[in-house]
Amino acid sequence: MLETLKDVVAKENKFLEQNKKFTPVLANFVPIILTPPLPQQNLLDTFAELAALANHSLEANEVKEKIYHYGVSPKTIQNRQVNILGYLQENKEFLNNISIDDIAIFDSPKTKPEGKNLAERMQFFGKIVDEILAKAYSFNALPPDDIIHVSCSGYLAPSPVEKLVSTRHWVNTTVTHSYHMGCYGSLPALRMATGFLAASQLGLSKAKSQIDIIHTEFLTLHLNLVNLTPRDILAMTLFGDGFIKYSLYPKEIFQMQNTYGLEILALKETIIPNTLAEMLWNLSSHNFEMILSKKIPFIIRDNILPFVESLMLEVGLDFAKDKEKILFAIHPGGPKIIEFIQRSLKLNPEQVAFSQEILSNFGNMSSATLPYIWEKIVASNEIPVGTLILSIAFGPGLTAAGAIMRKTIS
Repeated sequence: MLETLKDVVAKENKFLEQNKKFTPVLANFVPIILTPPLPQQNLLDTFAELAALANHSLEANEVKEKIYHYGVSPKTIQNRQVNILGYLQENKEFLNNISIDDIAIFDSPKTKPEGKNLAERMQFFGKIVDEILAKAYSFNALPPDDIIHVSCSGYLAPSPVEKLVSTRHWVNTTVTHSYHMGCYGSLPALRMATGFLAASQLGLSKAKSQIDIIHTEFLTLHLNLVNLTPRDILAMTLFGDGFIKYSLYPKEIFQMQNTYGLEILALKETIIPNTLAEMLWNLSSHNFEMILSKKIPFIIRDNILPFVESLMLEVGLDFAKDKEKILFAIHPGGPKIIEFIQRSLKLNPEQVAFSQEILSNFGNMSSATLPYIWEKIVASNEIPVGTLILSIAFGPGLTAAGAIMRKTIS
């Protein structure tokens, strides 16, 4: 496959150079880790113990059996980031000894099983995101023209990003919030960022040179121990926290840096008719509630091919002829999503390997997941410059979103 990738670019480059006058480039991906990913096996055992305390009518073994039956296996997800487990002390043996007392959003699972209310959880969200932003932007960091804050897991006004811009006196930095779109949220953020840059190139504002996008997905903040339906157990065992920052530049600015990046060549988004009830992300009194229908993998299976074909046509590619040349960054919305898309599009395992790797090492991090995959592709020496990457993600609506990018170097 890699030999094929190295020989790709002639036809695509010619088409793109003739038809793309403005090319934005993604670069400088910075994943931000507060606590190391924890073993899924430990998390399943800990959440089973908590859920047994919260559900007095059920035996501990019965709860554990349900969680292992309906939850995501450690064979599929090996590790997840879980920032509700308090703060790591340097001398604390945390990975192999998770205590109930470490769960920050529960005072007592036995006497108050619903945990802290939504307002308290949002305050904790703000505290964690303040730390994320301090790591993302050093004290001497130069301000970007814009920051787009992407999240579906926490909302405060003013937001942590507005707080950062205010305290740093970045009076020329504009903040935009891109909220509650779930797993596909990185792709609308790219549309926004590309639009901001393009508008400035046309003289609608001062010329902009850097748009930052930062994802703060604190999904484990919404852990629900009270409901143990199959869909609630799936959410409990699938989602992990994800925080990442990256930047979008005009190509001429990117070329001044010494780094790899991803040229954005096409973006596409559509709502699949008659699928509104299949994925819900609702606010309740204590947490956000994720509802995922069993139909989702089958809906994606039946709609993915025409969506990908039309996306590829936008850059002059024919799916049947050109698909072998492309890497696929598939958002792993659930354990079956990658499998169903791979089978529907008849892709080789190598074409979806980066998606499988991120799912295994971090779980589903909602909008932060695709950027984690992009970061791995950009950093990989095995993926040559010129490789085309087709990204796919889904969210409420059901919304299908996609992008075609090309790996580049400055």
